Amino acid sequence: MIVQYMIGNEVFWKKEKIQYSREEVVNTFVTLFLEVIKISKR
Repeated sequence: MIVQYMIGNEVFWKKEKIQYSREEVVNTFVTLFLEVIKISKR
């Protein structure tokens, strides 16, 4: 989701640059990863 937004930002030449903290990106990725694992074990 974050990567999709960043790619869209580059493709459509938006002037604003968005700063993401490393902790926020890692936390989001880990949360999504663990949710997928939890769902797949059902």
